[in-house]
Amino acid sequence: MKSSNRKQTETGLIVNEKVNVDRKLLKMIRAMLHDMTTNGIDKATQRHFNMKGEVETKHRAKFINRLEGYINFIGQVRGKNDEFYFKQKTSF
Repeated sequence: MKSSNRKQTETGLIVNEKVNVDRKLLKMIRAMLHDMTTNGIDKATQRHFNMKGEVETKHRAKFINRLEGYINFIGQVRGKNDEFYFKQKTSF
């Protein structure tokens, strides 16, 4: 048993006092959105998948679907009224 000041995870979720998601995931989502709005969808897709050269339509769609899935996952775990979820969903 872990002490209450340590991160307690179960199936990828943090379960200390309330169910939450890992901070690393939140930072990754924020970084993906920032990269997409700053540099464009093609550059963000290249960086996310570590690609060189031309970005195909299927990779672009996969990046967008993955980002939307991460954001929706946050909404599912934290709730649709959560400030982080709402901010990321509106900027998406």
